[in-house]
Amino acid sequence: MFVLDSGDSDATRTILSSDLTSEDESVKATSDKIPIVQLAAGQRIKVECYARLGRGTEHAKWNSANISVLTETDKENERILTVESTGALKPEQIILAGVDELSNRLSEFKEMINEIKE
Repeated sequence: MFVLDSGDSDATRTILSSDLTSEDESVKATSDKIPIVQLAAGQRIKVECYARLGRGTEHAKWNSANISVLTETDKENERILTVESTGALKPEQIILAGVDELSNRLSEFKEMINEIKE
């Protein structure tokens, strides 16, 4: 959960994602420069924001990659993977998270197969 409690200044102010605070230091906005709201002089905002991890299965807005393309090369057993990020994660992070997710799903599948065998 993020908390935003800001404003009440003498001038117009743009509230940015850097103004959000979280009890968990590992939970943070992808950028500190995202504008949230512009407040006029004397205005104040207090908001609780909840973040949820999405996997892109319900809606494309949860995808961290706009484009991913696997291209074959002339060399045997060689492919080039191109990943274009939305900016939420670095391409390297997208690949590593994808490998972790695939590994977890394969482990679950293996457990299901073992249960059927027994």
